[in-house]
Amino acid sequence: MNLPNLTGLFFWLLLFLSSFLGSIFLLFPFIPLTYFAPSLWRIFADCFVGYWLILPSSLCDYILGVKFHITGDMISCSEPALIIMNHRTRLDWLFFWNALYKMNPWLLTTEKISLKKPLKSIPGAGWAMQCAAYLFLERNYKDDAHTISDMITYYKDVGRHYQILFFPEGTDRGERAAKSSDQFAMQHGLPLYHFVLHPRTTGFSYMIQVMRQKSYLKNVYDITVGYPDEIISSELEILRNGRFPHAVHFDVKRYNENDLPQDNTGLINWINNIWREKEDRLKNFYKADVANRKFSSSSSKKNNWPIHATGIDYYCAFSFWITMSVIWIYFIVSSFFVKIYVFFACVFYGLIEVFFGARVTVSGMKIDHSEPALIIMNHRTCLDWLFFWNALIRIDPWLLTSQKISLKAIVRHLPGAGWAMASNAYLFLTRRFEKDQAHIEEMIEYYANSKHAYQLLLFPEGTDKDFGATERSRRFALKQGLIHYNYVLHPRTTGFTALLRKMRQVGYIKTIYDVTVAYADTIVQSEFELFSNGSCPKNIHFYVSKIDINNLPEKNDELTAQWLTNCWKAKEEKLAQFYHSDDAQYRTFKIDSNYDKIFSVSFFFFFYIYIVLS
Repeated sequence: MNLPNLTGLFFWLLLFLSSFLGSIFLLFPFIPLTYFAPSLWRIFADCFVGYWLILPSSLCDYILGVKFHITGDMISCSEPALIIMNHRTRLDWLFFWNALYKMNPWLLTTEKISLKKPLKSIPGAGWAMQCAAYLFLERNYKDDAHTISDMITYYKDVGRHYQILFFPEGTDRGERAAKSSDQFAMQHGLPLYHFVLHPRTTGFSYMIQVMRQKSYLKNVYDITVGYPDEIISSELEILRNGRFPHAVHFDVKRYNENDLPQDNTGLINWINNIWREKEDRLKNFYKADVANRKFSSSSSKKNNWPIHATGIDYYCAFSFWITMSVIWIYFIVSSFFVKIYVFFACVFYGLIEVFFGARVTVSGMKIDHSEPALIIMNHRTCLDWLFFWNALIRIDPWLLTSQKISLKAIVRHLPGAGWAMASNAYLFLTRRFEKDQAHIEEMIEYYANSKHAYQLLLFPEGTDKDFGATERSRRFALKQGLIHYNYVLHPRTTGFTALLRKMRQVGYIKTIYDVTVAYADTIVQSEFELFSNGSCPKNIHFYVSKIDINNLPEKNDELTAQWLTNCWKAKEEKLAQFYHSDDAQYRTFKIDSNYDKIFSVSFFFFFYIYIVLS
């Protein structure tokens, strides 16, 4: 069915605006309930998001005229269940909302979808899906196992019965995925499939076993989706061409949890058999003429729901979201206070994404914000200082107000950010000691005269450990007869000793904190990689050691320099031990239980921000 391109633009623009505004005005005010009344929060969030899901359903059914044929077993919204489906296109989950609505509209409030993790970052829709407690996966078992277990535990703890939509194939049947599936089949002596992909059995069996362990599984629903005429593979096809499928068929077969094997091997064989049968069913489906393509229900119950929805529910939901979106936009345009509210709501969602999109582990000694100190850290990437803010929040949020950073002098010229850092008295260095010495002494005197206790972050290596810096450090080590380091650069001792000497002269230091940073999985070297590739480290570790300034040599720069050199040698050994494991999830710093502490972020901090900013 060919529609004007304007239709696709209208479809996605309406969904984006309504989800964005709904996240701001309906979900955001209730976020404090996540702490004070988690079960009540789930009721509000599920109902708000579920009511929004009627909007795309109504657009597909009434406005775009897509016909939905649903046959088979009824899905119960009152029992926890797993829904498995072949993943023919990237839009299967979108069209499946119509099937759920026709069976029972309350299913829109209890269905949870497993999605690719990058989707959570979409402004508006991504925020709403996070509030709805959707399951965001990396499609890598080692990375996803903890997420699956944590989310099933959360569902169980809030006392709600959800039906989790899970795609065992891991991705939609695009050209590249089909080739990969065929290669996998040939390598393992399996049949080639033409309508489905071979399922990823490990994730499926793990999901079943976790749900069983939590007593959170009553039924498994096997859904087969087929498109009799036009297959629209992605969102871009709708946006560019305004094309939608003329019809979508869903067939549902219910299995009781007890019908499934108990062991992992049995579960793997079970899902493979289900997918083999699904391939045969789809083969018969597509073998028929387009007009006669339909599923012969695999269920013993011959339920058959109306092709088009009846009643005024679609009209009411469509009218509500259109009307409220217009009203919300009007208030944003006309009211300064609403603009401020929307701005801080967006900032809050952004902070949640930053803090919870990556796992930041902080261990060791606490940094005291009430005493002047020097913080030294290895400089693995250009972004260490950015991620270190997450560590400071976990240790003590007040540290964000008292920490000062030494940065390259050129950074101060960045419009906005550079001006703010200069106003905040950050220390800008050219990395040439003869030019920096006077400025260092001037800034230390300024800090001391201000009567405020600041903690100055210094990177003794002078630059981050990229390829060029690593090569220069290697040549320096070779020239000086030193050992070449694999995980750190050799520190620049001259600037460190001069800085420490001045801080001692003015009585502005009591402690040195030695921080070691390590990235267990992805190492994003620069801001360019962050923005151009969208890549971000997911598992960051900080270890903090505390050294009393009286334990360092005094009035002897050579001994001070040797102390720093020894400190970096120990840091190299610590990082070698950290990276010894090939498995990212087992990479961690060794903890001394007698002194060290694991720091975690408190929800009270986020709630405090919410109250103050709102």
